[in-house]
Amino acid sequence: MQDIDESPWDDTPSAGTTHVEAEWTKLSSSFQNAGYRDGITAGKESALQEGFDAGFAQTGAPLGRELGLLRGLASALLHHHLSRVAQQRQQQQQQQEEPGSGPTSAVREIVDALAAVRFADIAPPAPEEAGHTHCTVSEDVKSEVGEEGEEASPRSAGLGSAVTTIDDVRAFRVKLETLLRESGLKIDLNLEIF
Repeated sequence: MQDIDESPWDDTPSAGTTHVEAEWTKLSSSFQNAGYRDGITAGKESALQEGFDAGFAQTGAPLGRELGLLRGLASALLHHHLSRVAQQRQQQQQQQEEPGSGPTSAVREIVDALAAVRFADIAPPAPEEAGHTHCTVSEDVKSEVGEEGEEASPRSAGLGSAVTTIDDVRAFRVKLETLLRESGLKIDLNLEIF
């Protein structure tokens, strides 16, 4: 039979009630912790999104636009030179352009070099990264630093893979402008970054 002390209608506290209170406390604490974690996550995502938006507007879009413009002009100039070379070959078989000489090969080199440029190589470092680079320099990199305190370039260090810098892209732009003028094409490169 059922004990009178365990009646569901009994208002007196019993051992079962403390169990219910413990469950409620545990459940309440669990929801508070989950809410706190969700709030922290939402705050981090909001801050990250704001940083991404600002970085994209200030750095990513302008760099990407100008690099794309340089790549497009270089490809168009290469096509222009190739079509002129094809016409010259048809007209004069004995005066063919040697492969590796002339403006066509120079334009081809620029096209290939611009195609190999990675955004990470030309983008300026984030402000928080710039302040911490001295903390993460390894001993191998420190040994490559010259006597004047200048770091050896990847090309002169014999590392095999050359990293294209923003100065390299600026040099490609100057070469491209020169080749455009020599080809008789009047295109004004209104670039702010390169």
